[in-house]
Amino acid sequence: NVFLNLYRYSQATSGELIKILKDPKICDRVWMPHQYAFEYQKNRLYVISEQKRSYENLTEEIEVLIRKFKRHPFLKMKDVMDPAVNIIRDAKRKHPKWNEDDPIREDLTNLFNGKIGKPFSKDVLTEIYKEGHNRFLGKVPPGYLDVSKKDEGSRFGDFVGWKQIMNQAKEVKKPIIFITDEEGE
Repeated sequence: NVFLNLYRYSQATSGELIKILKDPKICDRVWMPHQYAFEYQKNRLYVISEQKRSYENLTEEIEVLIRKFKRHPFLKMKDVMDPAVNIIRDAKRKHPKWNEDDPIREDLTNLFNGKIGKPFSKDVLTEIYKEGHNRFLGKVPPGYLDVSKKDEGSRFGDFVGWKQIMNQAKEVKKPIIFITDEEGE
C-alpha cells in the first residue's frame, strides 16, 4: 500500500506527496478502493513499529561487527562505529511518535473522507477468490505473487483492490490512474 510508505519515506518526501494530493486540481478527484483503505488501517501500526525497530536492528548489526573485528590489530571498530551508533540513537530520539500523534493518518482521513469505495459482499468475495485462485495457477497478475500468504483476504487483496478499481472506472465512466509503490509484477 503506497500510503504505508508515507511512514517509510523521509518526512519531507511524505509531506510533498500529501501536498500534491491536497492540491485543488487533484484532491476532488482522488478515490481509494475499500480494500486498500482496509489494508492501510490494518497494517499502519505494524509499519510504524517496524520503523521504530529498525534503529535497534541496525545498532545490533553494528555491535556484531564490532565483536567480529574485536581482535583485529589495525581496525579499531569500536572507535569507528561509536559515532555511528550515537547518530542512530539521536535519530531514534527524533523519530516521530506516530502511534501517539499521526498527522499522516489525519491528512489521509481528511483527504479521502467520502472517497473510499464500498466493500464487496461475502458472496462477491467468494467468487473473486475463486477467480483469483485460477489466475494464480496461470500466473496472471495482479497479485499472483501473493500465493504464499496465509489468509484469503491477504492472498487476494491486490486482486480484490483491482476489481474495485475496475468497478469504479465503469461506474464513473472515466479513466483511473492507479498509484502504487509495488515492486512485484
